[in-house]
Amino acid sequence: MATGILAIITWPDGAVLASCADFERQGFGGFKLAEAQEHRARKFAKWAAFKALCHPDVVKSMDSYDIEKVVDDMIRKSGFKLSCVEISTTARAPDKEGE
Repeated sequence: MATGILAIITWPDGAVLASCADFERQGFGGFKLAEAQEHRARKFAKWAAFKALCHPDVVKSMDSYDIEKVVDDMIRKSGFKLSCVEISTTARAPDKEGE
């Protein structure tokens, strides 16, 4: 069974701009596993959105705090949305009839 979090950033019209999934099995800093996965997925989705929108030279000149701040402002002020979805997969045994 694999469990993770998918973070998706969409344009104001609903089209997907960027996404990132986290299936890392370790938490950090006292966070529960799902909270740590969501934190990482949101962070890397924001970086992916920024990289998709900006010239590589601009991306290189920014640190992670500034990148996240810019994308947070896009979400807060410009109608972009960030959504998180839990992903879970479970291997199923084949049906006896349909083996």
